[in-house]
Amino acid sequence: MQMDQSGRPLATTFLVLAMLSLGCDDSTGPLTGAIGITVSTEGETIDRDPNGYILSIDGAQAQAVDVNAALSIANLPAGTHLVRLDGLAPNCSISGTNPRSVEVVANFIAVSFSVSCIANTGSIHVSTATSGPDPDPDGYFVTVGGVSKAEMPANGTASISDVREGTYPVTLAGLSGNCVVDGANVRTVSITFGATVEVAFAIRCVAPGSLRVTTATTGVDLDASGYTVDIRLQGASSATRAIVSTNGTVTISGLLPGDYLLTLFDVTPNCQAVMPSPRLAAVAAGSETSVTLDVRCDAARQLAFVVGTGLNAEIYVIASNGVGASRVTTHWGSDADPSWSPNGSRIAFASDRDMNLEIYVMNANGESQTRLTNVPAADYRPAWSPDGARIAFVSERDGNAEVYVMNADGASPVRLTSNVARDADPAWSPDGSRIAFSSDRDGSGGIWVMNADGSGLTRLTSNTRGDRQPAWSPDGARIAFSRVSSNSSNIFIVNADGSGLAQLTKGIENAADPAWSPDGLRIALSAMELPTPCGWYDYDCGSSDPYILVVSADGIPYSSLTTPLPAFNPAWRP
Repeated sequence: MQMDQSGRPLATTFLVLAMLSLGCDDSTGPLTGAIGITVSTEGETIDRDPNGYILSIDGAQAQAVDVNAALSIANLPAGTHLVRLDGLAPNCSISGTNPRSVEVVANFIAVSFSVSCIANTGSIHVSTATSGPDPDPDGYFVTVGGVSKAEMPANGTASISDVREGTYPVTLAGLSGNCVVDGANVRTVSITFGATVEVAFAIRCVAPGSLRVTTATTGVDLDASGYTVDIRLQGASSATRAIVSTNGTVTISGLLPGDYLLTLFDVTPNCQAVMPSPRLAAVAAGSETSVTLDVRCDAARQLAFVVGTGLNAEIYVIASNGVGASRVTTHWGSDADPSWSPNGSRIAFASDRDMNLEIYVMNANGESQTRLTNVPAADYRPAWSPDGARIAFVSERDGNAEVYVMNADGASPVRLTSNVARDADPAWSPDGSRIAFSSDRDGSGGIWVMNADGSGLTRLTSNTRGDRQPAWSPDGARIAFSRVSSNSSNIFIVNADGSGLAQLTKGIENAADPAWSPDGLRIALSAMELPTPCGWYDYDCGSSDPYILVVSADGIPYSSLTTPLPAFNPAWRP
């Protein structure tokens, strides 16, 4: 049963409309009548005309009518009238005649239009014409609106039907490296009902070239797992990657002639690609270009780091080439925040093995573990002074996180900061004259510096979500720190005077815990793939384990260290 827009049966609607339109019979006046009109449309909703139709009587009285509607036109003179429905979409048609001839007398006449709409689609006819040597033997494939639609031969055609009306990108993909499309390989087409759009791609292929890449690695503690070489045509957004051994050769063929940038990735942190890096190499049609990439490895330095969370957190050490991970603490409770003494012989750390976080110190191999603080409040984040005589740390002994300093044997603790906000993460400048720290004072998190006696407070950065974990570069010119954003955290670098703020890491989720290598060329950090950043010192805030990664001073990542997981809090041995 057809319904009107209010949900009533159309027959009921017409009866009411007829009664209103006819009124009382005036036998003395001219005869008039009324026409009740129904429009019913069949077909998928997406294929119906969203604007409805136009109804007219005798070419006049035009008015809009919905795709499923009922209306009445009253006070029509008796006689023959033409009722016409216009404005149909091309994919819709009316059953029967249009216009309809209607004889109006002094009563109510019903007229119905039945509209049927079919799928509002068109088609695309794609042709490919490939010229030149070495065409792609597998052909190509075409996508419409990002969805794969048809496989294409190197020379041939394909028809894509049932494409709904609209505007779409048509893309030719799957080309081999030695072939390019003349013009853009993405064409924008507009599909209309029943029409076929022609799209022609001309492809030009040349004799492919190849690159023979050799790595020559020298030094000590060589990278045993080899490297990944990234080969990218200048200006291109995509690249080819290949695995090459430490002192080995790999050949990459099928390359389009041009200038390529070659970059080594997955290099261990104790090794460095010799400049220039990336290397530029020219590939000519039909020939092979040989390139040697030199890598120099230095003796691997050790890093201390933390494995596990909560009461299972323990301190480990590992060489920067990713080998020799060994555990140096074994006590019940959390052992974290490792900090090397300037001569590399001892490690200060925080532990709650005695039911309260306190500062401890031990030899580099884990022996002679000694407690330095003993107060009924948390002490953590120790940092050795460059001369080895003092240790800065965070304490909550006065009811709030503040920065303190004490002698290296735990004697003479002195409070350096005094603010209701949280002051934490102390880090000494290389000359020992200043201490950087994080604070959320003044209503905004940021990195601050002060003199070693607590005077001369200066704000360097400001971030409403928090800047934390400052680390001085070995030359004292820059400070790396972790900045929290809306959905992650990244390592930033700022000059020691607060100028030159710049983001270092990109594409590394929840980068934190920056630590400069002693030569200032690398920064170790922890990273964790999570949808949201962790809290101040929360490394158990999701299902993904944090891991240790080393990046160059310009942000390019080396291979991640092979450590037990979860791993965080890296610290380089001097």
